[in-house]
Amino acid sequence: MSLCFSHLSFRYFADGPDVIHQLSGEIPDGRITVLAGPSGQGKSTLLYLAAGLYPDAAGQISSGQVRVDGQDPAALSPGARCRLTGLLFQNPDLQFCLDTVENELAFCLENLAQPPAAISAALEEAIDFSGLSALRRRQLVSLSGGEKQRVALACVRLLQPRWLLLDEPLANLDPASGRFLLQRLQSWQQEARFSVLAVDHRIENWLGIADDLRLLQPDGSISAAWPFPRRRQDRPAFDQLLQQHGLIVPGRSYREQAARLQGSPFLPLATGRLAGAGPAPAEPATEQSDGPPALALQNLTLQAGGRYLLREADASFQAGRVYALLGQSGCGKSTLLRAILGFSRYQGSIRLAGRRLRAGRPPAPGTLGLVTQSPQDQFVGGSVLEEVTAGQPDTEQTRRKAESILRQIRLWRFRDLSPYQLSQGQQRRLGVASLLLSSCPVLLCDEPTYAQDLAATLALMDQLLTVCREGGRLLLFTTHDRQLAFEYADEVWEIQGEALKRAAAES
Repeated sequence: MSLCFSHLSFRYFADGPDVIHQLSGEIPDGRITVLAGPSGQGKSTLLYLAAGLYPDAAGQISSGQVRVDGQDPAALSPGARCRLTGLLFQNPDLQFCLDTVENELAFCLENLAQPPAAISAALEEAIDFSGLSALRRRQLVSLSGGEKQRVALACVRLLQPRWLLLDEPLANLDPASGRFLLQRLQSWQQEARFSVLAVDHRIENWLGIADDLRLLQPDGSISAAWPFPRRRQDRPAFDQLLQQHGLIVPGRSYREQAARLQGSPFLPLATGRLAGAGPAPAEPATEQSDGPPALALQNLTLQAGGRYLLREADASFQAGRVYALLGQSGCGKSTLLRAILGFSRYQGSIRLAGRRLRAGRPPAPGTLGLVTQSPQDQFVGGSVLEEVTAGQPDTEQTRRKAESILRQIRLWRFRDLSPYQLSQGQQRRLGVASLLLSSCPVLLCDEPTYAQDLAATLALMDQLLTVCREGGRLLLFTTHDRQLAFEYADEVWEIQGEALKRAAAES
């Protein structure tokens, strides 16, 4: 029994190019396997094919086949398919149907025609599995990205599939929450002996959990399996393997990893700091004593879902500087950004360059730029190039700058495609690219590097820092990556226990 791809070629349009070409590989059953590789290479597409969503819902297989335990998943009925494979999307919003956490979980079991008496017990088990007791009656729209991922995993748990397919399952989770879920997943898998195939760029998430690492390589093949290290003495060879294939090596600084990528096929054509050695030494603007800060929070109180996220928080942020915001999943990072944008109500005051904003009302156009955790919700252009240049002067300078940014983040060859034809990792980079070309003095980025490979992470952060430093703009970004925060930001803030405070670097 296995998940087998045989000479598989897949395309989205009959007259379009293959996005997967002549791919072959076999994933054995009964194991936890992690699939890694460069962003936009087709990893998520492989999961959709294994789940039977493709080509049933989109695209066509131009040659070859997919077999899961000897069956064609696309040929199965929906009920049989969900018992064979369970898929966790990278964006959990795409798979929710109802209003509250509890109702969504019950809906999964109702679709399997479970008797009412069985639904209650199974629902409680799933809630305990994902640590959802405090969220069970919350509206799904009120949850953070990380909380939604936990709900989606609980839904898949209820279906009890023989194959569990996970697409960046920890992308919006803080490290502690992610580790909790993976330990639960490992115990469940060892007990039930089902199979797991997970796509993830952060290999450190799976140390001590996964059995094998497989790579989707540039030539379209799936590599042989490399066992995850179980002993300390096995780590150096494993880390060397990650480095050779352009993957993020746990525990190494981004500066060191950028230097080691020079001359690698995984590093895009780079200029500026990235071509040197990763994040530059801090060159923040000097404190401005003769004017107000670019952004100031005074006695700010935020609530969501009937609970306090922040109480009487004070902070000031200067132009020309970079700030990172840390905090556990659901602590209020995204809600704070929405409040600054005027999308969430609050008590206290928020000031831009000394001018007080009105709670619940967006500021004047051109003053704030935002990339949300779901950038596809913001797209307005018919093509990638149109999206980047939307709202900008139609000049040769705009076109040259757009081309430079898109080349740097490996999207130039997709410039004529619709933004919705990109992978979710590519959509994230496109959202940041659109922000980079704007002239807004204050830039807000919600998890700009989630679900990105090493080269894309370096390119995005290099571009953001360059725009901030050279344009004298303020950048505030959220992240769960503490190392990224302390290497790139001039100041790191953290939401802890309803308080906003400066974070201390870990020794």
